Amino acid sequence: MVSLLNMVLLGVFGALAAVALLASIRHVRRATLWVSKFALVLITMLVLAALLPDVAGVAGAALWLTLVWIPLSAYSRSVKAVLLEDYAAARRWAGRAALLHPADGFRQQTELIDLVERLDNGDIESGLAGLRALDRRLPDHEFYSPVDDLRFAGDWEGVRAWMERELTPEQRQSPRHALPYLMSLAETGDLEALLRFHAHVAPGLQRLRSWGFAGMAQFIVAVACGRRAEVETLLTGPLKGLAQDAAGVARAATRIAAGEVEAGRATLRDMRERVNHSNRVFIDRRLRLDPPDTAVVDDPEFVATLEASRPTRRLGLIRRTVRVAAVLMLLVLASTYWAPWREQGPPSAFGDPLEYLERVHGTDDADANLPMIVDLHGWGWVPEFHGRTLGQLGTPVRVIVPAGPIAEFYGRSWYAEVGEDWEATLDDSADRLAELIRHLTTLRPTQGKPIITGFSQGGTMAFALATRHPDLIAASFPVAGALPRPPPPWGGSGVSIPVIAFHGEDDESMHPDAARETVSALRAGGWDAELRTYAEVKHELNDTMLDQLHDEIREVIRLDRGRSGER
Repeated sequence: MVSLLNMVLLGVFGALAAVALLASIRHVRRATLWVSKFALVLITMLVLAALLPDVAGVAGAALWLTLVWIPLSAYSRSVKAVLLEDYAAARRWAGRAALLHPADGFRQQTELIDLVERLDNGDIESGLAGLRALDRRLPDHEFYSPVDDLRFAGDWEGVRAWMERELTPEQRQSPRHALPYLMSLAETGDLEALLRFHAHVAPGLQRLRSWGFAGMAQFIVAVACGRRAEVETLLTGPLKGLAQDAAGVARAATRIAAGEVEAGRATLRDMRERVNHSNRVFIDRRLRLDPPDTAVVDDPEFVATLEASRPTRRLGLIRRTVRVAAVLMLLVLASTYWAPWREQGPPSAFGDPLEYLERVHGTDDADANLPMIVDLHGWGWVPEFHGRTLGQLGTPVRVIVPAGPIAEFYGRSWYAEVGEDWEATLDDSADRLAELIRHLTTLRPTQGKPIITGFSQGGTMAFALATRHPDLIAASFPVAGALPRPPPPWGGSGVSIPVIAFHGEDDESMHPDAARETVSALRAGGWDAELRTYAEVKHELNDTMLDQLHDEIREVIRLDRGRSGER
């Protein structure tokens, strides 16, 4: 389970770091530290995948959470606090974000919040002067625009004229300018132009990671056109962080646009004295202007276009999830065929060398003289996800988990499917495993002879090794496996080893009768063989079977230590 979690984390956060790095490189001047962070996460994961694969995914996840997710989450909370006009909380969250991300404008976030608070309180001249100074210090971030002078003065005619005069159509569609331009169209009462621009810009806003842009754009259109149900949906959903006064002003403006002019204006007059400067400017303008002509709202084409441009946050999340899952699956599939952290066995007369993973449990000394356990995976599995339970033996051991020689769509196998000359490929794989075991026992200091176990196809291989190469191993413990034919008596070499098989009575993948026939044939040939079956157990290794398997392995290790004089 730990290995599976580590591989999942390695795939997910490796893909995230790679995609984020490529995306941020395009804006390296404005996101220098982000490029460095994404590169650091990716390089660290690649190095650890080669040197310490068992911790690569966990380490990458920790780095991503610390360097990326935590500062971005703190920044997001800071923005939400600003929308709620809780500036003290906004400053606290901004300060926390700056601790882990001191560059790219994060350190200036607290200063920016102070300036926004000044503007909301009506200190327009000082607030705008501060924005201009901040913009000069960090010119790549564009904290200030000439539009801000016009916007805070409530001159939306001037905002529209300036943007149409000074900006290209492409510039007006950027997130920085799209929302002010939408507001200028709404406030000047040009609903047809508002609709056309929104329909044109909405798809681009929806593709942004920050769904708030698309939601706010939809909100501006809904308020201007009197779409009360749409406004309520947004205020109780994606824009629920909007300050209460701002939400109240928007609801009243929506009533006016919907034809309830007097009721809406009365609400605005009641609210005027308790709202901040920005809302007060909006109220004064709304009380002064004639009600907008909303005849276009009833146009079927308008309604259809507005519905089609509704932000699709859930679908966007689903698409991103599918993309991440696809990348993860590709990485896992790639590990089936290419895993640079695996070792290779000796050259073989039967084909390419077998790959294997080596894990040492119970000691930090990888070169110690240890019992060796060879654990064989089942069909369609890989070493990375197998053999972890042997770390629960409670005694120092060296675990070898070979990879089957046959590549499947996902995972590896030891022999061909039944009906495809599987007996011949079974024998070949058993002989290749024997080569690998001989190689490893000369390469690694080993106490006694290796112990063999395996599940499903691995269980069948454990039987095959015991019968074809009994001189190489101390004992064999097949799980949910069986041989396709009667084994030769005494392994054909006059050597017999203990064979204890474990099998579920309800196993439909490998019927227990096949295991009974194999063990009966072994016993008839003089083998020390035993079959243990478990009621209501399917094709699996349950806790009871696992505990008994561990007991048998510990007993073999104890006997080997006794013969060698160790304690």
